[in-house]
Amino acid sequence: LFGVTFLWRWKQSTDFLAAQEIYSTAATLVDRGDYGSAETTLTELIERFSGQDCVSAAYVLRGFARHKQKNYDGAFADYQTALQIVKDLPTRYSIRLALAQVHRSQGDIQTAITELESLRSEVDTPEMRDQVTFLLAQCKEDLNQPEEALALYEEIPKDSNYRSQALNRITWLKTQPAPPINPVG
Repeated sequence: LFGVTFLWRWKQSTDFLAAQEIYSTAATLVDRGDYGSAETTLTELIERFSGQDCVSAAYVLRGFARHKQKNYDGAFADYQTALQIVKDLPTRYSIRLALAQVHRSQGDIQTAITELESLRSEVDTPEMRDQVTFLLAQCKEDLNQPEEALALYEEIPKDSNYRSQALNRITWLKTQPAPPINPVG
């Protein structure tokens, strides 16, 4: 019995290390912008190690790689699968934020807004709330609702990591258009 237990633990440990190595390789590929290779590597990880803890992270990273390649259906499917696996709220919030970004990339701004408004009421950290608020403001800009976008950008606190980006958007939205240099007519 001891030998069987030892072999089982050894295999578990070996599988975990191999899965972590594959995930690390994929993350490096993503950092380099080689999203196609990252997707292939993550697909291998998911297929070989479906029972490992890192599979949910593999689905999220593959969803990101697919999103970058404009494979929105694939990204959406990966994020949905990850949501079924992941239990901790901060990670679930991040995945839902990624889903909202996929909706936005597909031009489904209203669905993105609905998800972001729901997230804003649920998130429990100021940093995540500021990130959601910033993305929500961008969606309002996408819908040509500058007043609503401006109000959202102005909600972002001065000590937030998103404040400098918000200030850039505030400046842009408050800038009056320049008159034409050579008016016609």
